[in-house]
Amino acid sequence: MSNSEQKSQPSEKQIREFWERCGFRQPRGGAKALKGYVTYEYEFSELPNIDLNNLFKYAVPKLLSKGKYLHIVVHSLTRIDAKIEDAFGRQEDIFSSNNNLALALFWAIWEVIKK
Repeated sequence: MSNSEQKSQPSEKQIREFWERCGFRQPRGGAKALKGYVTYEYEFSELPNIDLNNLFKYAVPKLLSKGKYLHIVVHSLTRIDAKIEDAFGRQEDIFSSNNNLALALFWAIWEVIKK
């Protein structure tokens, strides 16, 4: 699968779905229920920003848990290529280019985790 179109900022719905697929959830419960989101590790008042730190901390491990490996090639400050491979060596080539490397990585990972 290749994706060479320029993608812009994701919608709020896409951001919420992305982070929920990466393990964030809204807690359920009674009056003492948290407002915001929780992961296996932290409580958040809102979903994390889309930046390289958060993507590598929460999204890339999700790929690994799905048996996927991420190979990233940064060609310049405006172009990133990502190749996803499964444990059996089958490759899914994903190309994502954007003038924001965090958004480019977001869209590359999105192509895998939305399945």
